[in-house]
Amino acid sequence: MTAKRSVKMSDFIDWETMLDDSKTMRSSGSKIDQLSRMFLHSHMIASDSSGDYQGEDTVVILFTPPIPDTDPKIIIISSYYGSCSGCDSWEDANDKNMKEILESLANNARLFDNFEDTIKYLESVTQAEQYDLYPIKDKLLEQIRKAEGELGGINHKKRSKRAK
Repeated sequence: MTAKRSVKMSDFIDWETMLDDSKTMRSSGSKIDQLSRMFLHSHMIASDSSGDYQGEDTVVILFTPPIPDTDPKIIIISSYYGSCSGCDSWEDANDKNMKEILESLANNARLFDNFEDTIKYLESVTQAEQYDLYPIKDKLLEQIRKAEGELGGINHKKRSKRAK
């Protein structure tokens, strides 16, 4: 009998894109562009940053797993950034460090089954509990509601534009 390995979000990282310096810059500063391309079979539906020269980027991604009979998920990923290599883990990261950073982001992402659950979660965010997410939650909610209206929900096998 063979043990079945559980699937982790890191299994769906687009390593070719994320480890190619010409496609994914490893500089300090905002990472919205990089995070939006993190997963295969996905596309970004919302994003925002809290901060200026340092802060936190948050992206909301619609992920359509390539696994039969598996419904799409909505993923929220947040990543801190800084203005120099001393306070930004991406700057000057080698491939090994980059893999560790991306695996941690992927496996600690928040996953939701539908827009409704995603919206409820963001509406419940308080400043005391999630200081960096709180100031941008309204902008994210606006973008997510727009995407929901355009897509009409997700639990009916919508295929992503980036599906490979």
